[in-house]
Amino acid sequence: MNPVAMGLLLLVSLAGVTFSVVRRFLPLFVMQPDVRWDQPKERFIGILKYFFGQLRFLRPFERIHGIAHIMIFWGAVVVTLSTIQMAGRGFSPGFHLPGLGDTGLGLTYTFLKDLFTVSIMTGCTMAFVNRVFFRPSRMILSVEALVILNWIFWMMVMDLLYESTLFIMIPDHPETQAAFLGVFGKNVLMTMGLSAEYPLTAQLHAIGSWGHLILGLSFLNYLPYCKQFHEITSLPSLYMRSLRQK
Repeated sequence: MNPVAMGLLLLVSLAGVTFSVVRRFLPLFVMQPDVRWDQPKERFIGILKYFFGQLRFLRPFERIHGIAHIMIFWGAVVVTLSTIQMAGRGFSPGFHLPGLGDTGLGLTYTFLKDLFTVSIMTGCTMAFVNRVFFRPSRMILSVEALVILNWIFWMMVMDLLYESTLFIMIPDHPETQAAFLGVFGKNVLMTMGLSAEYPLTAQLHAIGSWGHLILGLSFLNYLPYCKQFHEITSLPSLYMRSLRQK
């Protein structure tokens, strides 16, 4: 990967999302002040229950779509660390976050990352099918929602392509000990005739890495302008919710 291109990609995309988010939050500064940081224990418990626990998505009428949401949510939390590492490898091929890499913790994370990649792809498929074929009456057929589900799904496909071709080019890579999905993808591609010496392998590896990062960073810039903006606002909104009696 090209360090200059990676640096420009990160600079432009992160500057863009910062500008967009600041614009969205500016109206808060002209609203009437209100204390929304009292009772920290109750607010923290709310975050554990409704942000990390996703309890609202386990209600009976929300069950199928709720489970899909939980699978995508937790998958995104876990896989984001891998995306950060992939960006770092654009500057240094062996880059990994502190504590990860060829360690017990690192290999455990590698296994979980593959597991949650499957979780995201399964959740996106469930949500897509539910919206298109079994749509509840309360849910509109939103083209934007379908685009977002495909966007996230293909980010995971690109990540799988990156990992699978990496293991073809570096058969003794430490992550092969735990990355069951990447090893599966590697075996499928090698069955199709790819090898470390074949130029297409390196090309597909580049497509996987750049594809995952470009899709991820462009999605990050799209967030402030779409229904998924709650991915950024939900945590502070939940913590600073009103605790007054209804």
